[in-house]
Amino acid sequence: MVQVGIQSRADRYTYIPEIGILLMVAWGLGEVVERWSVRASERARFSDASTLPRSDAPTLHVLLGSFAAAWLAVLIACSWLQLRHWRNSVALFSRAAAVTRENVRTEYLLAFGLNKQGDQAGAAAHYQRAIELRPSRAEATDKNSQVEAHLDLGEIVGNQGNLAESEGHFRAALVLQPGSWRAHSDLADCLMALGKLDEAIKEYRGALAGGHDTSRTWRLSVRDGHASMELRAAQQNSEIWRRLAVALDKKGESAEALTAYREAARLKPDSPAELNDLAWFLATDAHAELRNGEEAVRLAQKACELTGGRDPRCLGTLDAAYAEVGRFPDAIAIAATAAELARAKGDGVIAAAAQQRLELYRAGKRYRREFNELQTR
Repeated sequence: MVQVGIQSRADRYTYIPEIGILLMVAWGLGEVVERWSVRASERARFSDASTLPRSDAPTLHVLLGSFAAAWLAVLIACSWLQLRHWRNSVALFSRAAAVTRENVRTEYLLAFGLNKQGDQAGAAAHYQRAIELRPSRAEATDKNSQVEAHLDLGEIVGNQGNLAESEGHFRAALVLQPGSWRAHSDLADCLMALGKLDEAIKEYRGALAGGHDTSRTWRLSVRDGHASMELRAAQQNSEIWRRLAVALDKKGESAEALTAYREAARLKPDSPAELNDLAWFLATDAHAELRNGEEAVRLAQKACELTGGRDPRCLGTLDAAYAEVGRFPDAIAIAATAAELARAKGDGVIAAAAQQRLELYRAGKRYRREFNELQTR
């Protein structure tokens, strides 16, 4: 009588109410058969056995047992047939799409399943179908399926190099759901790839505001509970903070970048990526008041420990940190190892950067980044 979520009807709504009905049927039939048997026995005891018809109780037991066995066989067959559609998400939602029409949610979930299996072409077609369909009243209120379809399709076409189309999908998602921090974050990533730093920074900050105006005060309440959860989820996402820091760093806003790097590392203190980026900044930034060599060494050592000493990027950060505190022999040794590892992995850019730093250390010089330098090791 009261709809919960986007489903107005669902099989699961009948599970508990049917318990009583099934008990009534099972126990009721058993009682009917038992009474039938008792009455037949009483008639046989007080009547002439030669003229009394044979009791029907055993026959009824056999008929009911046979019927139950046959019905169980039918149910087993139906279950076996249905289980073919539950092998995986693609099989399930392919079936759902075949037996329903204009179902946005089904098209999105089918696309999601295909995407997880690596079939990006098939996924893109169904994401596009989910976007083009006219949503039902419940789906139009919820909007999540079409928002997610835009975001996932934007990611697919972006990975294929079509950044303009990718940006269009992310902006369309924001039109449907302005409070989506993921849409803000994905759009910011796309803008970063397009070189639009100012717009990217704005979108990252929008994501960290939970997709809402940062000037608004958000309080926990029944009405604003969802917005508050969105805000907390965004603000606790270390990756958004890290990417914002990189964008600010590229733009030359070093002080703000350092704040963002620190927040990312605070949120994920055991993540090599967050630790490494903060350590690299502290060891190599051009502003003396922002550098901290000792802290950079501690963070870089921890990042190297977490990666088993096999990540040339983390080793590159450690050699820069050693140089910053004047430990040039250690810096030379680590830079040589970083260059060797990078060459072994076929990463010529990182290997060349490590070799350049190595020459600086041999000359007793520390490494300094330019404001807009890409973070290569």
